[in-house]
Amino acid sequence: MTKSKNRKAHLVDIAARIKDVLAFDRFYARRLHEATKTARVNEVNVAESGIFHELLQGPCTPGWLSWRLDLDPGQLSRSLSSSS
Repeated sequence: MTKSKNRKAHLVDIAARIKDVLAFDRFYARRLHEATKTARVNEVNVAESGIFHELLQGPCTPGWLSWRLDLDPGQLSRSLSSSS
């Protein structure tokens, strides 16, 4: 095989490999995006977890809950609003 034919074969091979890599990337990028989106929907942060734990013990006032968990009352209010 001459150098020019060998070079053309090499370029075609690279183009095919690039195409395969991009297809692979698109396939997994979509799956990762979907998984990340699902995780965000189902995610409970540490503050929300503490709130749920305290509420399982019985009813309490938001002021006491804010004091007990050392949370800003505004953050507590937003967490309670978003979880309902």
